[in-house]
Amino acid sequence: MGEYPELVDRGIRNTGTLTFGGAVATAGGLVFIASTADEKIRAFEKSRGKLLWEYQLPAGGYATPSVYMHNGRQFLAIVCGGGGKNATKSGDSVMSFALPQDTSKRTPLVSIGIPNSEGWIELFDGDTLDGWVHMNGSHSYTVENGAIVGRTVAGSQNSFLCSLQEFDDFEFEVETTVDDITNQGIQFRSSVRPVTERDNHNWRAGRVWGPQLEIRRNMGAGKITTGVLYGEALGTGWLSTEEKKADSHDFFISEGWNKLRIVAEGPRMRTWVNGHLIEDMIREDVYKTHPKGFIGLQIHGIDGERQFVMKWRNIRIREL
Repeated sequence: MGEYPELVDRGIRNTGTLTFGGAVATAGGLVFIASTADEKIRAFEKSRGKLLWEYQLPAGGYATPSVYMHNGRQFLAIVCGGGGKNATKSGDSVMSFALPQDTSKRTPLVSIGIPNSEGWIELFDGDTLDGWVHMNGSHSYTVENGAIVGRTVAGSQNSFLCSLQEFDDFEFEVETTVDDITNQGIQFRSSVRPVTERDNHNWRAGRVWGPQLEIRRNMGAGKITTGVLYGEALGTGWLSTEEKKADSHDFFISEGWNKLRIVAEGPRMRTWVNGHLIEDMIREDVYKTHPKGFIGLQIHGIDGERQFVMKWRNIRIREL
């Protein structure tokens, strides 16, 4: 499934994954579906397509959910078998859901970032992936010890954990680590391709595309390093110049946490690594196609002989 402008205008987005099962609609106007590659079940408001709720299943729910009544309460059930699709694990669970009986104790079904007194919005609550959606590929994202942990799956294409909120002009901060050999990145002002334009996975509907801050360990003089900008699936290749790419720095801590900062103001994009300014560029062409979009935590495709791990924590953003 890909995104279409008329749907995005109605608030329908994050549909960039193939589905392997059907949806069920209720008389009350809800649509439940659990057939996507990120192994989640979701509820949408049928009239507007607004995401109301999502839950991480123990294995892929590649089936059609069912709804039923018991003692006056309505329940939702889904078989979580996985079936080995999308290089994900198999399972043998049947999950059932219902709203709390005491609605006065209900908590919000989707975490929405609320600005604090200084305008900062926390995008990650430290405990769950509420407010995020997995797009593309079959790499995994979990929450461990207050951080989002990404692990590679051999043979997978790029994966992205994308914020449900979108931003135009902003200041963004995150702390991150990256494994050796591979790399990762931070997507910003990104979206998914609305339609397939070419017979290539980078140009198919549902593919995440947009500007990206590159993250990798320092590999020596003349090597690409953290802080330069890349055009993920934009068809541009690197946004940073050859001179900037070759201007390797030693500000990145290979074996520890690093604080990254992005400021996007109109067509101007700036990046910092541990307080050091790395990139400062103006790209009118990128701003024309991507003036607004989500934040995405990218795991690069890998064919390596072992699993690679990367982490993110203290993720926040302030609109300008």
